[in-house]
Amino acid sequence: AYQLSPPDIKKAFYWLEKSAENNFLDAQSDIGAAYVKGDLVQEDIHKAIFWLEKASHRGHAGAQRTLSSLYQSGYGVKKDMGVAIFWIKKSAQGGDALSQFVLGSIYHNGDGVPVDYEQDY
Repeated sequence: AYQLSPPDIKKAFYWLEKSAENNFLDAQSDIGAAYVKGDLVQEDIHKAIFWLEKASHRGHAGAQRTLSSLYQSGYGVKKDMGVAIFWIKKSAQGGDALSQFVLGSIYHNGDGVPVDYEQDY
């Protein structure tokens, strides 16, 4: 399998960032995720939130799910189930199957909301 060398990663990230800056929606989500994971670049939760919010407000389901996860766990941000549920609902309503599962689990377990077996499926 081919692996990128450090100069290749740096160049790839440069172009990903340029794409995000030019409003390419998937690039905005991907760069946000990269800043969360810290695999392509050094982890930077502030930059992650910036890009994930930008993509989430434009309707990117994956960015919405990731942003929700950050607020649900309190990873790098103040834990806020209201914000977490807002974004996971948006993603689920957009058809993201994983978000639909997560939202159902939240309602089933009463995680930040009253238990609601009607909405847990």
